Amino acid sequence: MFSKQYLLVLCLLIFTSTIVAQDIDTKSIYKYQKDAFRLIFKQPKRAINITDSLISIHNHWPDSLKANNFKNKAILNAIQNDLDTALYYFNLSLEHLDPKQPEYPKMLNNIAVVYKKQNRFQKAFEVIELGDSIARAESNYNALALLAGQRATCYTRLQNFNLAIDFQKQAIDYFEKNKASREELIIEKHNLANLYMESGNYTIAKKCFKSLIPKLKDIDRQQTYYLAQLNLSKCEIKLGNYRIADSLVILSKSGLKEFNNTNFLSYADELKAEILVEQKQFDEAKQLYQFIVDKAFLNNNERLYDIASKYVKVLIETNNLQQSRAFIKKILNFSQTNPTRSYGLIDQIEFFKQVSSLISPENINDPSFYALKRLSVLQDSLHQLSNFALKRQLALEYEKQLAEKDNIILSKKISSEKDKNFILIFFALSVTLILLFMINYFRNKQKIARLEDLKRQREEKLLKSKLKAEQNLNEFKEHEIEKQKAEVMALTVERTKTINKFIELSKEFDKQTQKKISEKISQVTKTDKYWDHIQQKFKRLNPHFVSQLKQLYPNISNSQIDFCTLVKMRLDNKRIADILNITHESVITKKYRIKKKMGLDKTIDFTSYIESL
Repeated sequence: MFSKQYLLVLCLLIFTSTIVAQDIDTKSIYKYQKDAFRLIFKQPKRAINITDSLISIHNHWPDSLKANNFKNKAILNAIQNDLDTALYYFNLSLEHLDPKQPEYPKMLNNIAVVYKKQNRFQKAFEVIELGDSIARAESNYNALALLAGQRATCYTRLQNFNLAIDFQKQAIDYFEKNKASREELIIEKHNLANLYMESGNYTIAKKCFKSLIPKLKDIDRQQTYYLAQLNLSKCEIKLGNYRIADSLVILSKSGLKEFNNTNFLSYADELKAEILVEQKQFDEAKQLYQFIVDKAFLNNNERLYDIASKYVKVLIETNNLQQSRAFIKKILNFSQTNPTRSYGLIDQIEFFKQVSSLISPENINDPSFYALKRLSVLQDSLHQLSNFALKRQLALEYEKQLAEKDNIILSKKISSEKDKNFILIFFALSVTLILLFMINYFRNKQKIARLEDLKRQREEKLLKSKLKAEQNLNEFKEHEIEKQKAEVMALTVERTKTINKFIELSKEFDKQTQKKISEKISQVTKTDKYWDHIQQKFKRLNPHFVSQLKQLYPNISNSQIDFCTLVKMRLDNKRIADILNITHESVITKKYRIKKKMGLDKTIDFTSYIESL
């Protein structure tokens, strides 16, 4: 078999060398590139041989052919999880394309995919928006569909499933407008089914997968066909149908062995392990998870931290506490010595949360201290990314732009009709055909009136649409802001409890160790920026609250302003006490003193008064 492969490559070299010496046969080369692309997902080694051979002799080829070679090379590296190399070749491909070419925004979409896998969501969104603006200018609906789908996957990684589903539906609409192939539509609908599954809508997802599986087989997308069966298996697990789920896993794994796709095969094993856990077969699940974890380390599986979390749960369930601690420390050491940006951000956060709740620090250099720091960094990154994504989303006004474009076209039509009217008048005067002049004049006048009326109706419709869009946007923004407030406060309370936990644990050590731990906690507390984050988010929501409070009550202190800020956030006395590390009674006393300082009447409720400012 290998000899046939090398013979094919040799023939290809001879063929392409002949082309370079003579006129380049673009169609023939493109066919070889297309064949290489198809082999990427079926026979990657052959695809690598063909692609490298083409790159080695393409110096005198047109830029479009060079771009295809670099694109195939990038995809080969991407599926092997060598993301930096993939990004390098995608950018090389982009350099050989003209922005007006249909492939240019599609290449930007590929670059966004890599940034997303690296958890560099800000870069991913920037590239998507650049591609979107270029595709929109060229009416490239195919590229617009791909970019909308990519935006959906980014929001999925950020756990914003509602937006992800909206953009995936938009991608399908673009494909249908562009009269895309049946294969493209099926793949996009499969992506939508994945989103329903990820968002917890397992019944809807199950229905979608059942409909798509035979269609995927018809279009010969074998790996996606087996992946859809695995996803259907996951839905069946969540719905409690373990026997059906198990049979789907067995069938899919048998089919996937042909392609040697380590990522999909690992996914099949993970689902099997989940079934064993649900059936209380913890010993078998433990053995299988050990195998999956070893493979995940070997293959640099992007779901490593999710797998690790599930494995730790099984170890604890089977009372293998010592083994679980040893495994956790192994993961922590791996995390400190290996880049983590290719692993899922949410998976990492959940794993480090789990570690922080399971392992108590033995000394100041214990890995659990690293887990706490890493958790803080990851949570802060997630909030920054969520804020960035929300800001980007609020800036998008697709429907408004399209409506304005339609209005401009209509105005041009009106202007054109007016010009026709003047030409007709001039013609009528020049040939002294007064009657013809009058007829044409009134006809055009009526036409202009109709167009003016149509324009007025369009403007009224546009205004109504704009008001409705603004209303929906405000409602969405309010919902997201409230959600972010709750998350920030939850993190603050969690951090306070964690610090208190470490203070309590430090009492079990000797005085010298207690002093070191106390100094470390004090150092962490001094550099803690959670209160600054709370104030920044609060000021964005209530920009005039502090200045209004100072204007009304010039003698109020900064600490009292901070206390009023927490009341304004609608936090109850218990939450305020936890945040300020004081008693419930002290909160009530503070309210009474501030109310007295403000000179408020006894009949006025202090909390209601502060919330009304």
